[in-house]
Amino acid sequence: MENVTVAYQHVCEIALSHQYVTTTQPALPVTEWIQWYPDTATLQLLDDKKLAVRAFSSGLRLITAIKADKDPICDLSNTNIRIGFTFIPSVAAHTKLDAHFLVGNQEGRYVFGNAVAKANGSTYPDISLQTVTVAAPTDSERLFGYIEINIIRGPGSYDLLDTGGKLKYQKGTANSKFSLIFQQ
Repeated sequence: MENVTVAYQHVCEIALSHQYVTTTQPALPVTEWIQWYPDTATLQLLDDKKLAVRAFSSGLRLITAIKADKDPICDLSNTNIRIGFTFIPSVAAHTKLDAHFLVGNQEGRYVFGNAVAKANGSTYPDISLQTVTVAAPTDSERLFGYIEINIIRGPGSYDLLDTGGKLKYQKGTANSKFSLIFQQ
């Protein structure tokens, strides 16, 4: 039997924090106070593009399978990952933003992501700018919002690929880390 080893490279990392959790239970891992809901289309896209989302104690990381030369196996240009999330009830009760609201006649969601920050002039790497979208009609969960990671080629600090399509940042470098802080 042949052993096959697949190497992965860091694309970006999103660190999440909440003032209420930080004050009451600073050592509580993110996975204990937030619940993730990647939809079917996102799960399929992750599989097709050889990407994976991995939780860690203070957030999540997006990683991709790489070739021997550390280039992504698949072309990641213009790949948009969208992961819905909600808070556990005790944290939701201490969140500054409304949990449920209407945009017109449909339930709204908050959207946080690197493209949102780029479009609105937010200070990199903070992606916590409040942006609202209308819920997709296929959403089965009452989500608080979405984390959107847009993998774009470009020279800007929000772009995760260089102009040649190679991964721009290495794991642990400041530019590959985004932070999202929820206020109490």
